[in-house]
Amino acid sequence: MTSAATIWAIESYRAGETSQILGLAEGLQRALGWAIATKGLHYTSLAGPAALLRVISLAGVAPETRQSLRPPWPDVLILAGARNEPVGRWVKCASGGHTRIVFLGRTWAPVRHFDLLVTTPQYRVKPAANVLENSTTLHRVHAARLAGAKEEWRPFFAHLPGPLTAVLVGGDSGPFALRVKSARQLGAALEQSRRNTGGTLLITTSSRTHPSAIDALAEALPDAWLYRWRPSDPSNPYFGLLAWADGIVVTSDSIAMISEAQAVGVPVALFDLSQHHDATLKTRTYAWLMRLGPERLSRDIGIAHERMIAAGRIHRLGEPQQPLSGAPQDDALARTVARIAELVAKK
Repeated sequence: MTSAATIWAIESYRAGETSQILGLAEGLQRALGWAIATKGLHYTSLAGPAALLRVISLAGVAPETRQSLRPPWPDVLILAGARNEPVGRWVKCASGGHTRIVFLGRTWAPVRHFDLLVTTPQYRVKPAANVLENSTTLHRVHAARLAGAKEEWRPFFAHLPGPLTAVLVGGDSGPFALRVKSARQLGAALEQSRRNTGGTLLITTSSRTHPSAIDALAEALPDAWLYRWRPSDPSNPYFGLLAWADGIVVTSDSIAMISEAQAVGVPVALFDLSQHHDATLKTRTYAWLMRLGPERLSRDIGIAHERMIAAGRIHRLGEPQQPLSGAPQDDALARTVARIAELVAKK
């Protein structure tokens, strides 16, 4: 039964979530041979209210993309983001209960409405039979992709003095802010590390990196190799940096980038933005919400950080570097693929 299964991967309106969705869909395809159909939706002003009201409806989907949601219905629907909750539940109803909904992250509607919720510690989701908590997010980093990226980027990186340190720079997120002050502190920490080890810094920014932070990093590290992120850039070097890295430094705001870094199998250092103070009104408000508001309205990525550090998978930048842990990694993709295969096999 599972060999003939089909997947709809509903792209999210957030790039990080889409990467996780596609990573899971591609993992199912590699492991089980399932067919993938990727669907991108456009949304109307009703998408947010529909999610908050927990309705089962396509009211939040623009008419020009609604037509892509029609039979034959998939065996598995993978999606994330509040705007897509009503969509997933609508497809399940329209399929007569045939389609299994796999949701990534955290839902607004009660978890019982979804066949499987795949989550990570920062969401603090209560344990349940249909909840799978992994220590890292799902992603698209795997051996074959890294091997291909290494060859593709050989002309750019092979001649550089080693060791090569990839630096994955995020930006404002939740209680964290990365602006000029924090960027300068990151630059100083990276330069100190480079002086200790030698080699070359390979830096990539991301969609959330503030321009002022990028400029501050460029000024602090004039000899580093720096990529300024651009949307839909076919020459984005992200996977090339991962493939060539002898070590990785990643800012603490993004569990997705931290998870991807760990998949490479080299030492990973965390630049902890919670220890640096570049706060904005938005980040201060979020920090206040984390302390005093309901848990469902915030996420605490620090929980994930501490578990990863305790497991020996990452360390804080500037602290003594420990050898990679001999403990087995939590293979989030393998665990998730196995659970979904069980769901489909029960039909």
